[in-house]
Amino acid sequence: MRRTSIVAALAIALAGLAASCDHDTVSTGVPSETLEAQMAAVEIHADDALDSLLGHEIAAGESAPENGLTRDVTFSGTRQCPAGGEILWEGSLHWTYDFETRTMEATFSGTRTMTECAFVRHDLTTVVNGTSEWDAFRRKVDGRFDGLQTNHHSGSFHAVRSDGEEWSCSFDVTIVRDPATRTRTLDGSFCGVTAHQVVTWQSGP
Repeated sequence: MRRTSIVAALAIALAGLAASCDHDTVSTGVPSETLEAQMAAVEIHADDALDSLLGHEIAAGESAPENGLTRDVTFSGTRQCPAGGEILWEGSLHWTYDFETRTMEATFSGTRTMTECAFVRHDLTTVVNGTSEWDAFRRKVDGRFDGLQTNHHSGSFHAVRSDGEEWSCSFDVTIVRDPATRTRTLDGSFCGVTAHQVVTWQSGP
């Protein structure tokens, strides 16, 4: 099993998570539009971290395609949270390559676990525990992304803040990267609030 470092964007995502879902799921205390925008931005940050991890795994296969046209890999990575605790990513990859069409396809699935993941914001410490599942699909032709590239995330978390407030929340979102329009579109729900967001995506080669 190979261990892979997760980029710093993950820590940013966790900090945004508690700030964005700062109330229970029944009464948010803020307009739904505000919560929707905040939670969508949080998941975009977290998706950046996952995309970096997936990109590393794809690159490992692309660097030596002659070693096999099909490859199955398991991987994991941990990231220390800013004020203690950690987040663990675990997953598997099924990778195929067609020399005739120069086409690479990769399907991923896995879990994300936050264990006593703590951080300080506005002099308050928040500790988050939670689990989620994710899956993803990537396709490249001649080294360039081709067609829709998808990530799906769903799960729940429980948070406790040092001022005594605590809450639980669930989420289920799909993020689609489109190399043709260079956009990344998020659709789903956070804490029972429907979310939709489109941002620019630099697809690279």
